[in-house]
Amino acid sequence: MLVIAHRGANREAIENSWSAFDKAIAGGSQRIELDVQMTADGEAVIMHDDTLERTCGVDVSVASLTRAQLEAIKLLNGEQIPFLDDVLTKLLPLIELNVEIKDHTDRAAAEVARLLKKSNFLNRVVISSFYPAPLSYLANTNQDLQLACLWGDVVTWPHFAAFSPPVFMQSCRAKIFHPWTNFLTFEVMEQARVRGWKVYPYTSYMGEESDRESLWALMQTFGVDGLCTNYPREFKEWLAKNSNADARLNALQMPNI
Repeated sequence: MLVIAHRGANREAIENSWSAFDKAIAGGSQRIELDVQMTADGEAVIMHDDTLERTCGVDVSVASLTRAQLEAIKLLNGEQIPFLDDVLTKLLPLIELNVEIKDHTDRAAAEVARLLKKSNFLNRVVISSFYPAPLSYLANTNQDLQLACLWGDVVTWPHFAAFSPPVFMQSCRAKIFHPWTNFLTFEVMEQARVRGWKVYPYTSYMGEESDRESLWALMQTFGVDGLCTNYPREFKEWLAKNSNADARLNALQMPNI
């Protein structure tokens, strides 16, 4: 299974920080998941929340500030807030990236695509979203990008109408499926396998605080292609100790639906 670091190694450093990214790489992650918001002047900044309160201690919205203003604000660990252009330059030669677009507009999707097109490592990037609009835009304008549909605990009107995985995936012409671990079942996995999707579930930010090894074993039993985890270093070590299970699971027959 691919080890994907959720917002970097977010238990070893502040999420979506340079330190979290460095520690994810050092811990053996094969891909880093990170979040992109848009600034007031149209720049792509790495930040999960709509505001800076949790990671910077400043109660102000990301979208209300320019890049220059954000560059003057530090994360709680004293580091600069990363921007997508710098992240692509520094990290793509080292590791794969999963760029989640938090905005549900074409504007955000277009800026992410523009920056990616300047990279020599386009095949190392997956773009994901909970919203159909940015993914559909990219499917229509940038057919060479790898798109992934996020499916889980973010369902708002009118997006629940496209919430069924086959409908969502087909509308965005995506081949990569990112379900919430809480929603993943053998039946959902069967749908994915029949349609040839790659499946990389994600855990919620507080989703592995207890009995995480049981969750990892369940994901292994489902036969997923990878896991977006809050504990990438520990998950990597767990996989090394449980590698024999992969051989057994290859012969597992999934139930019909």
